[in-house]
Amino acid sequence: MPRTENRTKKSEERLLPAAPIHMRFAFILALFLSVFLSGCFDTQGPSSPTIPSNSPNTAAPFLNAQGANVMSVQVGGTSLCGTYGYLNEPCVTVTVCVPGTNTCQTISDILLDTGSTGLRVFSSVLNLSLPPIKDSSGNTIAQCAQFGTGSDWGSLASADVVLGNEPAATVPIQLIDKNLAGIPSQCQQADIDPRSAGYNGILGLGLFKEDCGLACEQDSTLQIYYSCTSSTCTSTTVQKSQQLQNPIPSLPTDNNGLIVALPAIDPQGVSSASGVVILGIGTNTNNSVKNMTAFSADDIGNFFTSFNNQILDGSFIDSGSNGLFFPNLTSIANCDGSIMSSDFYCPPSTLTLSAIPVSSDGKSALSVSFNIANADTLVSNNTSALAFANFGGSGSSNSFDWGLPFFFGRAVAIGVENTSSSLGTGSYWAF
Repeated sequence: MPRTENRTKKSEERLLPAAPIHMRFAFILALFLSVFLSGCFDTQGPSSPTIPSNSPNTAAPFLNAQGANVMSVQVGGTSLCGTYGYLNEPCVTVTVCVPGTNTCQTISDILLDTGSTGLRVFSSVLNLSLPPIKDSSGNTIAQCAQFGTGSDWGSLASADVVLGNEPAATVPIQLIDKNLAGIPSQCQQADIDPRSAGYNGILGLGLFKEDCGLACEQDSTLQIYYSCTSSTCTSTTVQKSQQLQNPIPSLPTDNNGLIVALPAIDPQGVSSASGVVILGIGTNTNNSVKNMTAFSADDIGNFFTSFNNQILDGSFIDSGSNGLFFPNLTSIANCDGSIMSSDFYCPPSTLTLSAIPVSSDGKSALSVSFNIANADTLVSNNTSALAFANFGGSGSSNSFDWGLPFFFGRAVAIGVENTSSSLGTGSYWAF
């Protein structure tokens, strides 16, 4: 049985501190007034706007897609993610090569994470000698990547990364290795090995080209990137070209984003669910998007969600989170911790709730209905199930984490920053 803990691989898209609350407040207030009082989503419409609803089961047209730009994604049923991983863990396979060569290794059980940026692989899994990325003083560059429920520590190296059957993208990747000397204090609880982590690595195909961007070019105190000698590591600045990078923008054609499509599943859970990742948005016949609504994200990947009459301004879309995590504003009973973590919800009967994701520019909003079932009961009644569409749990006070349950039965597009498609210019997500 896999772990039954709350597993959130990202608390926000980009690896830098969130904007201070006081910087957001004026915009939140303006958004609230314009959206919910003046009907700005349709400037010709009524003063009290009608927020349209979105129904699931939009994944079907994409699930049989074929082509060089298609990758398979599996929730449960894989050797590592299924046996030692956590519930609702989507995994893919990638190929890593020594740059400019045919010396390659195919690695399975890689967590698909739309809430982070870049490829991270346990060094113990790799049988390749990849060239390390060094700073101007010849020191190795390493990173402490903080996630919602953990962290990863390790050095950076250059690699050719092959997604599907696309041409290789030469990008920096992280070699996860807690034993690398000089580990900073905030990474002391970093993942140790693939078995304890439940995956061989993380493939971050999120909204951004780099995982930190301009902030890490300018501020050496962020404690994200480090310059390492043989024994010590010091927080440092790193150019964008040396930061972890999303491989998609480096592709020759299908380089403006991706579409994740997972089937609708039984409310009681299933042992496995197979879907696809299609690279590119509107770049091929297999990734044409119609009837999708796009939601812009801010400079750290967040948008707004209206839930129970509150505006959650730190919301994000994240396939690496195994539930829908939101503040307990409706007094939902939490699990007692005997089966599922007490972070998860265990209401006496299944709840049907709704929330309204709103783009960061206030131009798009849809009402989304979702179910929250008793997590203990689900796991107890179906001990072979690894995929559930109605898991939810307690989240931070200002965010709605649209995790993997949101993806079941839907096609979700992720538009990379400063790239364009018929849905708009990234960064955005759409469904």
